[in-house]
Amino acid sequence: MSSATSDSPRSIKRIPRIAVFAAVGLVTVCLLAGLLWLARGGTFRMMTPENFAKVKFSRSAFGALTPQEDKLVVRHFSLREKQNLPFWVDGLRNHFVEDRGYTLKEEDEFKTDAGLSGHRFLFEIAMNDVPYCYELVLFTTAGWFRQHIYTAELLCGKKNFDKHGPAVENALKRFQARRGHAG
Repeated sequence: MSSATSDSPRSIKRIPRIAVFAAVGLVTVCLLAGLLWLARGGTFRMMTPENFAKVKFSRSAFGALTPQEDKLVVRHFSLREKQNLPFWVDGLRNHFVEDRGYTLKEEDEFKTDAGLSGHRFLFEIAMNDVPYCYELVLFTTAGWFRQHIYTAELLCGKKNFDKHGPAVENALKRFQARRGHAG
């Protein structure tokens, strides 16, 4: 037989207050850490090159212009499909040369000061009989479930490329990807 005292709510053991405080504290710390991680900024860090003015900045895009309207755009894309850097390099080369009619002038490997490896293209194209240079630098990083692709694109008149190219290269040397890991 059961006694009346063993069935009463008073016989249920209470959770010690210290355990409740510890659980609430742990949840609070996790929430704060998550908020700090989200607030840490965008998907990359990019300094504005000399002679450029920043006109757009979001978590995944950066845009800057010169007084001559030369344009620098840096973008981040996140894809579930994971491919290696040579796959994207071949795809971009074919797209710009075969599909869009650009002339490939130079291409080489590019490395940031932080050690992130990428690939650099220099194309030329004439628009309204004015020659333009189009420089494209591509980086990729691998995340747990996604691949992160970063592109930096400089479009400027050919006469301005020697003036703005070194400043853009200097800024890209300091580029920092904030999603995924190299390799």
